[in-house]
Amino acid sequence: MVNNKSTDSISLKYTPTPQIMVNNKSTDSISLKYTPTPQTLCKFDHYRFSLSEPNIQDQEKTANDTDRLVTFTNLMPGRLYNITMWTVSQNVTSQPVQRQDRLFPEPITGMNATYISGNEVRLSWLLPRGDYTDFEVQYLTAENILNQKITSEPSIKLNLLKPHRNYTFTVTVRSGTESSILRRSTPISDTFTTEEAAPGKVETFTPVDVQPGEVTFKWSLPQSEQNGIIRKFTITYGLEGSTHTLQANKMELSANLRLLTD
Repeated sequence: MVNNKSTDSISLKYTPTPQIMVNNKSTDSISLKYTPTPQTLCKFDHYRFSLSEPNIQDQEKTANDTDRLVTFTNLMPGRLYNITMWTVSQNVTSQPVQRQDRLFPEPITGMNATYISGNEVRLSWLLPRGDYTDFEVQYLTAENILNQKITSEPSIKLNLLKPHRNYTFTVTVRSGTESSILRRSTPISDTFTTEEAAPGKVETFTPVDVQPGEVTFKWSLPQSEQNGIIRKFTITYGLEGSTHTLQANKMELSANLRLLTD
């Protein structure tokens, strides 16, 4: 006896999931572009788009709308938003497609130096509107090395600076972390000059000509040790029990001393 078996084949239709592409270059708006779901594979009425906050109104696009750009405005700078998209058929929604993106934070305003000395500058600024995590402060040292500091407060104390130098400080607002979508604001810079301080010691001080009753000295003071505007050099000399002084103006790096006796 022959047993004939028939096999029924079942074919499953694959419905492609729509994709969301986020165009985010603003501090207060998010624009979305999406790929359409073919009507031949899935019957639905419209697309629905939602952000994670209940006070933000959902937006909808009809299924056959060729303009596939959706923009949410009046958002909070620096905030992380959950973006959700569905297809809707007679008030029945599909499985959601979700993305996350963070708006760029607003930059600081009102940067000001609240204290300046020969080796220290204290900065403060106004808090930006919206969400932020911390502030990144950058400046070049006297050795031309980029120095970076992070602070969660709208102020910072920067020390170990060099006297009588122009320092340009740049402050950037950061929102988020490397693991949760980090966004940086437009950087804001300002330049402040540290106060003058006592100059360093001369690098060389050498007699270059010795004559009976007179000695000529030559010296050098590196630019890095001047710490301000050099107005004069003072040399103190004398035999035991007596003291004399000689002053050379700021442009002179040598002087003749006539040895005197009392």
